[in-house]
Amino acid sequence: MLSDPQVQQVRARIEAAESELGVELRACLQPFQNRYGQAVREGDVAVLTGICPGKHGR
Repeated sequence: MLSDPQVQQVRARIEAAESELGVELRACLQPFQNRYGQAVREGDVAVLTGICPGKHGR
């Protein structure tokens, strides 16, 4: 069943869509990754343990 051409075609389309969304999310999340990386390099415990102003808390 997994070797069926239609299944493989759908799988390829899903993988392409996931890659596209990953690129979009990376652009949105990069500022947060940069801030985290800088806090780790500087040992800024306040930033690393602070409360997120968003809905997720810490």
